[in-house]
Amino acid sequence: MATDFYSLMAELQAMGVYDYLLPFLLIFTIIFAILEKLMIFGKEHGTEKPKTNINLVISLILGLLVVSQPEITYIINSFLPKVSLFILVSLMFLVIAGMFGAKTEGWKGMALPIALVICIIAIIWALSGGTSLNLPYWLRPDSRDRAWIILIATVVVVVAYIGGSGQQQTPRDMYTRLFGQ
Repeated sequence: MATDFYSLMAELQAMGVYDYLLPFLLIFTIIFAILEKLMIFGKEHGTEKPKTNINLVISLILGLLVVSQPEITYIINSFLPKVSLFILVSLMFLVIAGMFGAKTEGWKGMALPIALVICIIAIIWALSGGTSLNLPYWLRPDSRDRAWIILIATVVVVVAYIGGSGQQQTPRDMYTRLFGQ
């Protein structure tokens, strides 16, 4: 029997996988990991390992108690997609910032504000497809308008950074002033 991905997801939804199994696995995993890390119930005799059997039972009970309450699973099921979207947007921001040469010690000069503006514009543009945040037709630039915008922005940037200091600079000095070392 051939089936597509959509019907598979609908069948999993009908079986209650999203309402019961996934919230249970999430709560169970998080609580078990916390109990294993904190070693609240002590360590195994003669070792540095936590008491896994106790942690397993406690996590199982708490996971089942959470799943037995429909209100809690409703909150989890409505909250987690939004958190997942936020995490995805944050990761894409870091990827875009890394493309501009972000280092852990920080950015200097104008590189950070330029990258932030580009990242914010890219995030808004990327999210606008799914939320119907489109501009009216008279505000959408065509190819000729985009060319003019790019030309004007280039002229403004060149004039601001070459003529702004009042002294002659080499291209290396300008690059260092803009983007740091």
